[in-house]
Amino acid sequence: MAEDAPEAKAVLDKLRSALKRRGAEGIRGLARHFKIVDRSKTGVLDAEEFEQACKLNQLGLSTTDVHTLVKAFDKDGHDMVSYHELLRAVRGRLSPVRKAMVKKIFDVLDKIGGERGYLSIDDISAIYSVTKHPAVVAGKMRKEEALQEFVNSFEEVAGKITLDEWIRYYEEMSAPIESDDYFGAIMAGTWAHLKQKLPDGSKVPAVKFTSRADVELLEFKLKGTIYQKTPPNTNSRRTCELAFRHLDTNGSGVIGLDEFIKALERFGMHVSGVRPGPGGMPRETCQALFNKYDVDGSGNLSYKEFALALFKDEEPTAQQRANIPQRPTLACYKDNEWLKGSNGIFDGIGGSTGEGRLRPPPAIAMGRKL
Repeated sequence: MAEDAPEAKAVLDKLRSALKRRGAEGIRGLARHFKIVDRSKTGVLDAEEFEQACKLNQLGLSTTDVHTLVKAFDKDGHDMVSYHELLRAVRGRLSPVRKAMVKKIFDVLDKIGGERGYLSIDDISAIYSVTKHPAVVAGKMRKEEALQEFVNSFEEVAGKITLDEWIRYYEEMSAPIESDDYFGAIMAGTWAHLKQKLPDGSKVPAVKFTSRADVELLEFKLKGTIYQKTPPNTNSRRTCELAFRHLDTNGSGVIGLDEFIKALERFGMHVSGVRPGPGGMPRETCQALFNKYDVDGSGNLSYKEFALALFKDEEPTAQQRANIPQRPTLACYKDNEWLKGSNGIFDGIGGSTGEGRLRPPPAIAMGRKL
């Protein structure tokens, strides 16, 4: 794609940096300027309109930078830029960890609203908390302004927010935030009042933030457990892979979250809520570990790749070392296969005797000392 060209990527990085300094409002402000200039409301701008919008937003892009972006996002060769495509490229996608959290909140809100498949602005405004909003925390915005900003973000959806629109909003909000942990803390604070009902009728917070440290601790414990259950002279990666394969009933090579949790149970790692009894690891932490390796966010995990990544630094077993092909034990001579790359440095020593040994120089063959 044209936007993958080195010149275009460099300008996009420059644009992202400029917008990141303005926070989530940076991308939204750019989108507003694009819409102001787009008088025809087609979602595309010609080169002149595009340059005008960039200047309005004071992005610090040169004329050459602007023309590079026009060329990169001109899909039809008519010097027309789809600014929706540009904004999508600037925003980037949510990481699997962030996307899972965003989708979880949408699902809980949708269930509260009657499972209509969309959210109502009026319904969610009542429980949307701005206390942890970055601009409010930094003292740059009042709570009322932050709430109005949230509502205004969906002004074009006629009060009904679909999952795609919900994800798009959080892609904009997420773009300037580099740390998944910081993003998770913001989300947990924003939706702290959102509860979900358990089968026993009790209510618990719908959003439970799992830090990177929690995930790494679970990963460490899982590796230790697998090491303990691996027989001598057996590869731990293989032990891990086989345990997951037993749960792959259709032989697809991938498993879902439920199968992943069952595998943890097989290794003796109790997960809360799977079987009777108190304690156990929070399911949210298990899901966070699953999401870490579900790199495409598909909800499926290749257990072979997971095992390979988990034990990438594992040393070979004694048996494996014994099976490694050894260097030839024959004496060096001209025709040896493993000496073909020797650049002829052995050519003058002598030819093969037919027994795989070097023919000694004539003086030595006659018994004379050199």
